Amino acid sequence: MEKSLIYLILIFSLLSCTEPYEFNSSVEGNALVVEGSINNTEGPHVLYLGQTQESDGTAKVNGGINNPLNLIPVSSAVAVLYNSLGESFQFQEYEDGQYIIDKGIHKGIQGAAYHVEITLADGKQYVSLPETIPKKNATDSLSYDFILKEIVGG
Repeated sequence: MEKSLIYLILIFSLLSCTEPYEFNSSVEGNALVVEGSINNTEGPHVLYLGQTQESDGTAKVNGGINNPLNLIPVSSAVAVLYNSLGESFQFQEYEDGQYIIDKGIHKGIQGAAYHVEITLADGKQYVSLPETIPKKNATDSLSYDFILKEIVGG
């Protein structure tokens, strides 16, 4: 009897449904979402462009783990990375919504400021605020000494 009750509770708990979670968003549909980063490695440096969908003021979290807001990938955009040294590097579209500066083309420079300028296919332009790659902290040194001790007694 106890085993039957435990199995029944287990089955009901596994079969219970959850309601989709909705949250109100002050951002209306067709907002550009930009995700990416630049660091002091040789890359590749990746930029993701997505667009929110038209909605009634609520955003539904139903797009899955890799795309929780169910963004529409943005294609045919021109994205250019600029640094404070006057250099620029254009991202190449790899697949829908994914743009890449290939490995070896640019290594991020510590202390330099970077920003991205994006032009969509419809002519809309976006410019990010400059961000600086922090300089490396002072190096620490690790040392050790061997000391020979004689233990007397036991």
